Amino acid sequence: MKLCLLTQGAFMKSETQGSWMDYDQFCTEYGFVKGTAYSLVSRKQIPHVRISSRMVRFSREEIEAWLKGHSVEAIQEARKK
Repeated sequence: MKLCLLTQGAFMKSETQGSWMDYDQFCTEYGFVKGTAYSLVSRKQIPHVRISSRMVRFSREEIEAWLKGHSVEAIQEARKK
């Protein structure tokens, strides 16, 4: 994802439209513990945008794609007796 204009005002406007989330919104919507979210961001294991040292935003679209990419299909075994 390439962002040409990266300003806090642009992200705040986008947030009200529902495309960007902060840590609290992300954790509430997807059931993550805040410490886990911090850890994933610090290890760069989850898509995010760092606006400043303390301001991180998550794109709903990118998070949905990331979650789908990490899904594991269940194996169904037929039991014979």
